[in-house]
Parts: sequence; C-alpha cells; structure tokens
Amino acid sequence: FAGTMGSTCTQLRAQAIQGVKKMSHAMPQHADGDYAEKIRHNAATFHKNFSAGDFDRNGPLVHEKIYVHSNGVIVNGRHEFVQRIKRYETPFPGLQLVDRIILVDDNVVGLLYVVQGKHLGPFGNMAATGRKVNAYAVEFFTMDEHGLMKKLLTITQLHRLARQIKGEEAVPSHEAVEL
Repeated sequence: FAGTMGSTCTQLRAQAIQGVKKMSHAMPQHADGDYAEKIRHNAATFHKNFSAGDFDRNGPLVHEKIYVHSNGVIVNGRHEFVQRIKRYETPFPGLQLVDRIILVDDNVVGLLYVVQGKHLGPFGNMAATGRKVNAYAVEFFTMDEHGLMKKLLTITQLHRLARQIKGEEAVPSHEAVEL
C-alpha cells in the first residue's frame, strides 16, 4: 500500500487536472449576487448534511445526472452519488467535514475543508483502530442554473488518513477550524 501511494498521488493529481479542465467548459455567466449566495449556501449545506449523517438530504442538492470524480473514482447519477457518500458511515461513523474556506466564482464553488473523525470500522483492508483522523480535502462544485451541483471533483489527503489509521502519524486532537 505505502509503496504505491506516491504513484497513486501522481495519478490523482493528473486526474484532478483533467477533471478541472472538463469542468471549465463555458457556462452562463451569473453576475447575480443572489445566485452566488444560493450556491454558497447549497455547498455549505451539503457538508452540514454529511456531517450530521443525513446523506439522503444531499440528493436534492445535486443534479439528477451529476458527474463525480472523487479521489480517482468516477460516479454518475444522483442515486449512485448518495450511495457513495454513505460508505463513510461504516469506517468513520460521525465523520465531520469542517469547511475552512468557501470560494465562489460564477457557477463554481471551491471548498477547502478538514475531514475529522475516528476510525471505528473497516477502511479498505484496514480493520478498525479507534484512532483519530484529521486530513485536508478540497472540492470543486460546478453548479447548474438552478444552483444544483452538476459536477464534483474531490481530492482528499488519503495518504494522511492511511498513516493516521496505521498509527504512523498521531492525531492527539482534532484541529480547531473556523470559517
């Protein structure tokens, strides 16, 4: 696992760049402040729902045919997307996505956030350890004209999660985050 992490990170970076290029296709300009506030609110609500374990409440916030590129995995469709985010319930029940920065530019929202929780169930081939995890992630949401997420690119410090779960990197306490 550790030996392939460097090449996996390189692949993820390349895929992220490709994903951003795909997401940058021309969209209608939204100079409207109300639209910007709506998509900022939807983006923040998405992470609040996730952190509360209300994964199904995120379904109405995304387009029916959403395209997701999440840490090297492609998912298409609202139902498939909601099922994908539910998978975190087993290894990290109560996992928190704590927003650090939310940026809005036209119909794109960029979020820098911290993933915080405790490893209480199997994650990949790693059995539960009870160890705390605290890693950064970034997401880029492309929104449609109604403020629904139609494309998502997620990049998470998976290598840090793995090191923390294995005990190679200790997390004595979760980072305090303020937006």
